[in-house]
Amino acid sequence: MLARLSARLTYANVVATLALFVALGGSSYAFTQFGSKQVRNRSLRGIDLRRNTLKGSEVKESKLGTVPNALHAGSADSAGAAALATDAQALGGQGPGAFEKSSRFQFGRAPQGPTSVAGERVVLDYPAMGGQVRTAVNNGGCAAGTVGLRFVNLRTSGPFLRIYEDILKGNVQPGNDFIVCSTPTHSFRGKLADSAGETGLTLWFDCVSVDAELRCLGIRSAP
Repeated sequence: MLARLSARLTYANVVATLALFVALGGSSYAFTQFGSKQVRNRSLRGIDLRRNTLKGSEVKESKLGTVPNALHAGSADSAGAAALATDAQALGGQGPGAFEKSSRFQFGRAPQGPTSVAGERVVLDYPAMGGQVRTAVNNGGCAAGTVGLRFVNLRTSGPFLRIYEDILKGNVQPGNDFIVCSTPTHSFRGKLADSAGETGLTLWFDCVSVDAELRCLGIRSAP
């Protein structure tokens, strides 16, 4: 059998057989080296890719456009903050009218008992009512330890302003002022009120004398 095979084994047969193996091996090698240069642009489709094989590292996010149905996705992060803002506008479920505005409150301080009228200072002011509370020269002539305040009616006409402590202590006519001495020592708590026929406004005040300084807190009935 070997003799018969040797008789048929010629140079041409050997060369042809080797060429066949080289061709088959070359095709396999070429297939394993398949890359971008061998692919025509825009020739591959999504169906040609295995499912779930592309990862974020293979995708350049900056080249991706906006998803047509997600035009407002960029503001999604602020949605939670918007909900908080809505609640803040409602002030924890209560309307703004349930809270006092900061413009109703004021604080004033000045040396108590200046030695001249020029040294008097305004400690509380309510322009809508036309009323002022000032320090009084020489403490208004009040007894030692008490607090003397000068109340001023800045209006040129109309009804007077009423000064209260525990009781009515005096009235201030338009364009005039009136000095009142406190009953307790080192403090003066009361109110300056307008008539109901005028503005109906009231200024509550609480003044305390500390180390020859007068410190007053005022609360307005309206801004």
